[in-house]
Amino acid sequence: MEDIHNKGERKEVKTQKTLNTFASIMGGGYGVSMSSMIKRATAQLSEDESTPDPALKGVKGGNCNRAACQKPNAIWYNHSTRKHYCPSCASLLNSHNPDAHTMFGHALCTPSED
Repeated sequence: MEDIHNKGERKEVKTQKTLNTFASIMGGGYGVSMSSMIKRATAQLSEDESTPDPALKGVKGGNCNRAACQKPNAIWYNHSTRKHYCPSCASLLNSHNPDAHTMFGHALCTPSED
């Protein structure tokens, strides 16, 4: 029979190996804390020149207002938020909000008029 304490030790070793593997995938290594990896990733993102300009978020022709997207070419106007979205996010919003036709008489997001 297997010793119950031995089984717990093996599980702990397996968990540690999993954490070490995850840390190495995320760019860390043995002994590197998750918070230090997050700080390093945050610094890299803030230095990235491709980070969208916050002043363009949701502006017509600027970046998509959706935080998870922020692609350029935001030309679809959302009549609820009064912000602009890229075509793919506008389509997604329209598909998830079919009641907009009842509220606005049209889709939630419509192409901006020039």
